[in-house]
Amino acid sequence: MSQGDVLELLKKKKGWMITGEIMSELEVSRVQVNRALRCLFKEGIVMRKEVPIRRGGRQRYLWKYKD
Repeated sequence: MSQGDVLELLKKKKGWMITGEIMSELEVSRVQVNRALRCLFKEGIVMRKEVPIRRGGRQRYLWKYKD
């Protein structure tokens, strides 16, 4: 699994996706998906949007390919 696989999936879906959806589509671990998404975000290829969650929870994001 590479950054290219994640990028192609986001391009194909054309909408906001959570890490779990990407993980199940590509059938890889959450760690691999998060690593690829962070790299793509730093390069400015994908966008992320914070998902509001309950207090005390971990931060969650929605991801989308930058058109």
